[in-house]
Amino acid sequence: MTTQTIDHLRRIATPSRLAMEVGKKVTGFDFELFHWLAYAEQRILDAVLDTNQRFVMLNVPPRSGKTTFSGVFLPAWFLGMFPEKRVMFTTYSDDFSVRFGRAVRTILDRFGREYFGVGVDRSAQSASDWQMANSFGGMLSTGIGGVLTGHGGDLIIVDDIIKNIQEARSQTSKRMHEDWYDTTLRTRLHPGGTIIITATRWAEDDLSGVLIERIRKEGYDGDQWEVLDFPALAEPRDDEVVEDEDAWRDELGRKIGESLNPERFSIEDYVARRDGGMDSFLWSCLFQQRPSSPEGGMFPRDRWMYWNPQNIPALTRSVRVWDLATTEGGGDWTVGVKMGIGSNGDLYVLDRQRFQRSTSDVEQAVLACSQTDGYGVKIMIEQERAGAGKTVFESYQRKLAGFSVAPAKADGTKEQRATPYSSMQQQRRVWLPESAPWLEEWRKEHQGMLGDGRRPRHDDQIDTAAYAARELLGQGAVSMWIPGADPSWMTARGQATALVGTSPFR
Repeated sequence: MTTQTIDHLRRIATPSRLAMEVGKKVTGFDFELFHWLAYAEQRILDAVLDTNQRFVMLNVPPRSGKTTFSGVFLPAWFLGMFPEKRVMFTTYSDDFSVRFGRAVRTILDRFGREYFGVGVDRSAQSASDWQMANSFGGMLSTGIGGVLTGHGGDLIIVDDIIKNIQEARSQTSKRMHEDWYDTTLRTRLHPGGTIIITATRWAEDDLSGVLIERIRKEGYDGDQWEVLDFPALAEPRDDEVVEDEDAWRDELGRKIGESLNPERFSIEDYVARRDGGMDSFLWSCLFQQRPSSPEGGMFPRDRWMYWNPQNIPALTRSVRVWDLATTEGGGDWTVGVKMGIGSNGDLYVLDRQRFQRSTSDVEQAVLACSQTDGYGVKIMIEQERAGAGKTVFESYQRKLAGFSVAPAKADGTKEQRATPYSSMQQQRRVWLPESAPWLEEWRKEHQGMLGDGRRPRHDDQIDTAAYAARELLGQGAVSMWIPGADPSWMTARGQATALVGTSPFR
């Protein structure tokens, strides 16, 4: 093999090599292979070249160069190397997707024969759906939700399908993304193909979050996603135990606080943005790829207290609250939270049941749990405002004869119902069992309740605990929780002021 041949092969060995050769001629600027991207590229190519179906998720901050790589040079390289294969690329809109499809076609039209010995079919001129010369291979570009009938893909790339904060807050948009992925896009993957999702995280329940939640479920046996999370400033994951922060390093070799893209954004650049008035939740989502803010919100992570058999006081009352769901193996969760109030007035979470079962199995679990708790524990069952809520409650009331059973009625908003509970937690007066296996699930869900309408994908644990707290604290009507407000309204003086405008205790 000649030196000239070796040099040529090096120029097309990877998408980044191709990008460094032709990038400026196509995009107008030199391509930079950042350290994080070199790492991600190796993981992506390992998946793309595997003969088995593979799934890779790449979550990185905005303006990091991920879309130029995944939307332009990766598909151009892939079709240059495998002109008989099909690429599908989707992002938040048809117009934006087509821009990338056009750029890929331009690269292969201008440089394909020189670098790979392949070209584009000149008769297939559509920028959104074009073919390689003498082949059925090619590329389809479409916006999220687009029609894919009759198409399949060996490499499917999903890039930044949430456009802005309005879409991030829209449950309708996010559920449409999830349904379209499951029923349309996922079904188009060819045997041995690869799906790559590149995103900047916007919400806990965006498509990336939904898929991550699935693979963490016990007994999951679906698509196995390799998740690459790269925060702007290096930090341990929420569930990562760090014994020595000075010695800690992430998969890129960064120390805590080091920049992801020092070639483009220094530590100071990121810190200035974080501390310059940017919403802490958005910073956590967009830049740290952590869609639950570690600070602020209705339930700050550092305000929980933890009990063990040695430090729990005598409990004066306890209650078990159920939020019932009857979808076996999927959908909503049935949650039952048992909470007690101590002689010191603090709240103690004693037990949490959480499962997805059929109607009859849910009923059996509730009855069995009630027998275990005993007759001294009041039972409350969430009763929806409409539908069969009243009928369901009355049915359980009959089956639980001898127990104290009451409805937990859904008055006010979720934030309003959670206000007394939130205030107690912020005063460090809500205690969790320190050895419970479900602690991280509990804390993560609570972190997602921001108090301004932004909520976690599932909030059943919050709802049931909020009902229990109100029952134990003797709360009636609810008031809106205000982020950062002084929790002194939980006192008798504060409650009277909230209700009548002026405290009668003066």
